[in-house]
Amino acid sequence: MYDISEQYYKFLLEVQLSGKRYFTAVGADVNHGYQDKWLVDAANRMLWYNSPEALYAGILGNDCAFDEVRMQTWATKMLGHDEPYARVNLDLLVHFTQWPGDVGVLKELYTTVCLLQDYAIQVDDQPLLDLFADRIMLQFKDDLADHAVWGKPAPDKFSVDTRELVLLLKSVYMILLSKIRFQ
Repeated sequence: MYDISEQYYKFLLEVQLSGKRYFTAVGADVNHGYQDKWLVDAANRMLWYNSPEALYAGILGNDCAFDEVRMQTWATKMLGHDEPYARVNLDLLVHFTQWPGDVGVLKELYTTVCLLQDYAIQVDDQPLLDLFADRIMLQFKDDLADHAVWGKPAPDKFSVDTRELVLLLKSVYMILLSKIRFQ
C-alpha cells in the first residue's frame, strides 16, 4: 500500500473530528510543480468521506480536483486498502491546553499543523495563512519539529505563550469547520 502511494504521490489521510474518523486524499499535483494538495470540491472545501471505500468510489466518480489521471489510478490500486498513510487530528487543536510531552502526540500535532497549512496554501485562504504565519505559530512548529521530527528530548513546556497558542489553534479549528464537505 505504501509503495502505491509513493509511486503515485497520493496518500490516504485519516482525519479525526469530534471523535469521528473521516478519510480523504492528499498528495502532490505533478501537473503543477508537485504542489501538495488536498482533495477539494469546486468551492475549495475539503472532501471527507466516512470510509476509504467511499473515498475511492468518489475519486473514481470524478470527484477530484487535481492530477485526475494519477489520482484515479491510485484510487483503483488502493481498493481494499484502508490503512491511512497519515492522520490529521483536529480534536488536538480544539482541546489543546498544554505541552503534551508524549512524542506520539507531538508527531500527530506536527503532522496536523503542517498538512492544514498545506491546505491553506492550496486554496490561498488568507485568514488561515495569517494564522500560520503568526510568530507564535512559527515558533510552535519549530518546537514541534525539534521533538517530533528531529528527536530532541521534549521539555516540560513550550517556548511560546501557551494562552496565545491556544487561541491561534482554536482559530484555525473554527475557520476549518466551514471548509469541510462531508460525503
